[in-house]
Amino acid sequence: MDNGSMPDFNDTPLIRDMSETNLSDDSGNTDGGDVSGLILAIMLRQSNTVYTEMKNLTKVMQQRNKKLQTLGEALSAVQSAMPSKPDEKGSIVKYNIMDYETGWSIPLEQYLRYHNLLPDPTINADKVKYTQLQGIVSTIQNKQDSLNNDSQTDSLRIQSMTNTYNKCLDQTSSVLSKASDTKDRILANMKS
Repeated sequence: MDNGSMPDFNDTPLIRDMSETNLSDDSGNTDGGDVSGLILAIMLRQSNTVYTEMKNLTKVMQQRNKKLQTLGEALSAVQSAMPSKPDEKGSIVKYNIMDYETGWSIPLEQYLRYHNLLPDPTINADKVKYTQLQGIVSTIQNKQDSLNNDSQTDSLRIQSMTNTYNKCLDQTSSVLSKASDTKDRILANMKS
């Protein structure tokens, strides 16, 4: 395991053997060992599936956090560009922000235009009205609120998946423990 990653149980000998295991003999009787092995294989697959879903959702959340960081920088820059009096105009041309998604420092105006955060695409970036800047601030804040709501929803999903994953691992451990106890009793009975 590297960087906290879980091994892919789907390609282990146990899983491959389980897919080829016949659960009944010629008379139709099932062997308890095969059934417990199949249960174990199913639980391992389920825990691997849940882990993969958690990993993918975590990546989505990390990307969203980068967007939120960039929006925070854009909001700060726009607020800095606000003139002190409502009848004056501000300029967003002189501001650069760090775009955390790309890792580049880009002009604020370019970022706002590219992400459709300007209320009016024909705005002269060097002479922006106070009310237009207020509109930009409001648009950015609404976008941040939306992304934060998505993050809260995904956090609950991750929490639920973590609980499911832990239950799968607990059940797998329980099956392995019971199988080991059964094997020990069989061996003890064979010796006596």
